[in-house]
Amino acid sequence: MNLLEIVNFFKYNSRLKQNISYQSLGFIVKIITQLFYPVLMIITWGADTFGVWIIISTIVATIYGINFNFTEVARLEMTTAFTNKKNEKLNKLYSTTYYVQSINIIIFTILIFIITIFFLDLTKFKNESLNLSSLQYSYIFIVIAYYLELITYYFYPSLNYKGYTKIWVNQNSLYQVYSKILILTAFFLKDFLYLGLLFLLSNLIRLVLIYYFHNKYKQNLNFNKKYFDKILVKELLLKSLSYSLEKLNYLIRQNGLILIIGKFFSPTVVTLVNTARTLFYFLPINFFDVLIHASIIEFSKLKRKNLVKNILILHNKFLYIITIMALIYLVISNLFGKFIYELWIDDVSININHFLILFISVDAVIISFLNLLTSPFKSFNNFLFLSKIDFIFTVCSLFIALVLGYYQSNINEILFLILVIHSLLFLFIKIKLKSFLNKI
Repeated sequence: MNLLEIVNFFKYNSRLKQNISYQSLGFIVKIITQLFYPVLMIITWGADTFGVWIIISTIVATIYGINFNFTEVARLEMTTAFTNKKNEKLNKLYSTTYYVQSINIIIFTILIFIITIFFLDLTKFKNESLNLSSLQYSYIFIVIAYYLELITYYFYPSLNYKGYTKIWVNQNSLYQVYSKILILTAFFLKDFLYLGLLFLLSNLIRLVLIYYFHNKYKQNLNFNKKYFDKILVKELLLKSLSYSLEKLNYLIRQNGLILIIGKFFSPTVVTLVNTARTLFYFLPINFFDVLIHASIIEFSKLKRKNLVKNILILHNKFLYIITIMALIYLVISNLFGKFIYELWIDDVSININHFLILFISVDAVIISFLNLLTSPFKSFNNFLFLSKIDFIFTVCSLFIALVLGYYQSNINEILFLILVIHSLLFLFIKIKLKSFLNKI
């Protein structure tokens, strides 16, 4: 395989180019918002208060993430039904999704009630500039905002089932902009509660816009109670387990680390790790995801004949280009990362070092490679066994972080050992890839 072959592959695949272009737009918007938002929050609220906002919003986001990813499974199934012109199956999936997504709202309600009543203690975050009342109101507004997010996902399958992600990605990109702008304007109102209130307002705006485009482009989709199918509910539930476990892995891997740091370290350290991961972890992962999300659709279009062989060929094409980009990223981030970060975040209370950048940047590359390894399995809704493996490794990394945090270890030690766990997971799946593909 050579570079010319890779170039031709991308050049003559119109669907791939279109989906990459949509994802690229979303990535560019994320770069702009993720680079400016933390800086402005630190300038206006300070590193300590911003750290408190990160902790509180992460708590609710983590609870929100513990659900069944019905909508992603329904979207893939609807894409297949649409491609095969099975209109009745398409409408059954569309109608049934409304019922199964309601299960997630019930789960969120139960969990948020338990956590809020029995485990959450906002008093430890109050200080001279943050009173308890503002913290409580802000928390309530964040919870309501995530209820709106759950409602918004009722309409996710109807906007994506044809295999094109333009509308959804564009709306998410727009949301990244106005949500951050609204949250930043809270500073002028001089009260922490407005951070939550304006976050709630941004989610309401997003829901209204998504609902508008849903009505405009749903076309032949018809919701009807008669299409509700209990067998289909069971099918979606079983297939969603893979995505649900994957999301749980993500929560443990990302939000779990922030919550552990928030428990054992100061809010300023939370801000340091969050901003460092924004620049050296999430931005490269989001960049690589432009290709990886597009690859899922490409894998799903492969014919069953010689499937494993064709998957490996297609996988190697994506791996080739991502490896080149990853090497370039690692060189730049580790040679110039500290300089770039200190230009970006100019705050004497935040002190970043080269080891922290190294561990976070390499971890970002490893996670991106892992995402690519699992993409063919996602395209066929058959990766529960991989999610189980991932879960075991992820729990191990969280446990290590928890133990080290308890003994007040250096944050670099925690990040290094998490990187080791993720590297072992990558090597294990890479070695077993061919045998795993035979399970599809």
